[in-house]
Amino acid sequence: MDFRVMVFGLLFWLPTAFGNPMKQMDELVLLINQYPKQAQDQINKIESTQTTATPVYEQLRLQLLKCKTLAALGDNQAAINLAKLYEAKSKQVNVNDVRPYFLLCMAESYLQLGNINEALPLFDTVINMAKEKEQFQALSSALRMRGDFEISAGNYASALEDLRFAIDVLSLNFTQNNNWVWEPETFFYISLSHLFNMTGDLDKSISYIHKALATDELEGKIHYLALIGAARKYFDNNQLELSQSYVEEAKKIVPELEGELDIAWSYATLGGMEFNLGNLHEAQKRLKLALMYFERGYQLGYTLRVKRLLAQVHFGLNEAHKAIPMMKEIISQAKELKLHHDLLEFYEILAKHYASTGDYESAYNYKVKSYAATAKYNEQTSNARFIQYKARLDRQASIHNQPNTQIVTHSQRLLTTNQTITIILFVLGVVGLLIGLVFYFQKKQLRSIENQNVNSVDSVELRATNMLLKAKQYNYSVTALVTKLNSLSDTEKTQVLEAIHDVLREGDLLLQHDSDEWVVLLPKVNNVAGYKIIRQITHSLPSTLMKQTFGLSTFKSFDNLDSLVKRAYLERLSQIKRREVKDDSNHPIAM
Repeated sequence: MDFRVMVFGLLFWLPTAFGNPMKQMDELVLLINQYPKQAQDQINKIESTQTTATPVYEQLRLQLLKCKTLAALGDNQAAINLAKLYEAKSKQVNVNDVRPYFLLCMAESYLQLGNINEALPLFDTVINMAKEKEQFQALSSALRMRGDFEISAGNYASALEDLRFAIDVLSLNFTQNNNWVWEPETFFYISLSHLFNMTGDLDKSISYIHKALATDELEGKIHYLALIGAARKYFDNNQLELSQSYVEEAKKIVPELEGELDIAWSYATLGGMEFNLGNLHEAQKRLKLALMYFERGYQLGYTLRVKRLLAQVHFGLNEAHKAIPMMKEIISQAKELKLHHDLLEFYEILAKHYASTGDYESAYNYKVKSYAATAKYNEQTSNARFIQYKARLDRQASIHNQPNTQIVTHSQRLLTTNQTITIILFVLGVVGLLIGLVFYFQKKQLRSIENQNVNSVDSVELRATNMLLKAKQYNYSVTALVTKLNSLSDTEKTQVLEAIHDVLREGDLLLQHDSDEWVVLLPKVNNVAGYKIIRQITHSLPSTLMKQTFGLSTFKSFDNLDSLVKRAYLERLSQIKRREVKDDSNHPIAM
């Protein structure tokens, strides 16, 4: 698109947009990912018009867009500082729906800085908070970003689970009460294409990159990412002419890119593709341009990777005297920064070079160093995983402690009622009725004990895992039912849980999975029988609870407990949305 035409159009767009700040902010969401510098200019203009009378929602949303723009422009530390400030302010003014978005901006920025110890636990927090508050825009974005990280770490099963769930949630993005910020649909298809490319399913990889190229979001940076993604996929599919054609298309988009980081990154990726295609002199030219931008912007991690590519180009041009000093320089810098993943690649390159020249002793030494760097990288990733899982366990422990308190309180109320009734009945001498009430409360007490057993985290999680393992081993079905009780009173929660208990068989399992999300696992029950059980539960509830919804999913061979529950959770959300649409259609329009 001609830059002058775009600016000329903006002159007409701005007055009407300022008349409707929410509409303009909706349009800015896509612009951030296409032309972040233009988005930053528009955000600054809107910010200058805001006053203390501006609604809190508008103020917070603008700061969120500002945070995303800073991250898009590579100013990650500024994005982190802004996100911390406004996440705290959101909590202070009780606008909690926006909190997962600020935390996600923080996680994204930490990941771009290479700080996975901070990023991974934040992604988990965002996903759980977004699910609880039904913020689908945050949920789908966090799942995609975490999926991308899992691909880079080689955890393809986890990545597939996250990306499939993200695509499912994507359809719910605009059903939430307020828009905040969301990711372009194109990014999801690019991520899936990359995943299938890494797992060797090239047909699916090509299919998803074509979906990315077919969206109506292809402007600026988004268009470039889709084109360079296509070039890579066709190169890996050994369709070199087609790959080169997409490289040429991507080159045409570079003048549209804004911000030095995006321009530098485009030169680096184009240089990498030219190197892959054997165009060494063109690759060298692009990489030198990228290096100039990265060094000027103090992007040391990117600088090292571009120098690594340049060294490989020198090797390809039989200029080992230039390549080897460059490799030793970046190895020294990577050691200081503890970039173990980069180090193992650097050592591998030198090992291959020396092996090709017959210097097997040097090749062996660098191979040993590569193995040592791999071990340190695995240790680094394991430490980040440990922090992530510890955060999950701490959250689960706090969640599962809450219902126990409610059960004790409920039992205390029952005891007080029992004593009162006993005294009254004793005074009246209705011995027969008293005996009946004793049996009744014994049954209630038994159920209370069962509830406590249900909430024992270790035993329930172990039983659930064992159930799914047996189902996979002996090839029988398991159906999961999911419901949420967060909007109910204590009395209503008890009524729902008792209705569930009434239909449970001896081998069935009830557990609290996340906050007020309750899960029923029904072994050897298919989805048809599962829906019958849901009807039994809902029909036994009081009329005030007849709209209580249950999601359902059936176990598949690739499932674990989390993925099984996620699909049931999503099915429950779909039910709620369908019911809302039906209710709206039944209301007559007031004239």
